[in-house]
Amino acid sequence: MAGMDYEIEVKEVPAHPAVAIRDKVATEGLGPAMRELYPVVWAFLEKRGIEPAGPSFAVYHSYSEEEVDFEAGFPVAEP
Repeated sequence: MAGMDYEIEVKEVPAHPAVAIRDKVATEGLGPAMRELYPVVWAFLEKRGIEPAGPSFAVYHSYSEEEVDFEAGFPVAEP
C-alpha cells in the first residue's frame, strides 16, 4: 500500500439517529473489538424490535499507534 495516492474529502452530512457503543482499545485490538460490539448493538435493536435504517458504521474519535477511541453502531429511523 505504500506509495498509493488517496483523495481525502471532508463532507458535512445531516444528523441521523443511531445506536452505537463507544469503546477505547489498543490499536491492534480494533478488529476483534468491532467484531464483538456489532452483535451487541444488533441484539439491543432486535430485543426492542428496532430495524436498522442502513448499514453498520464506525466513528473514530481518535486513532494513534497505541489506542483507538471509536464507536460501532447502526443508524435507526427514530431516536
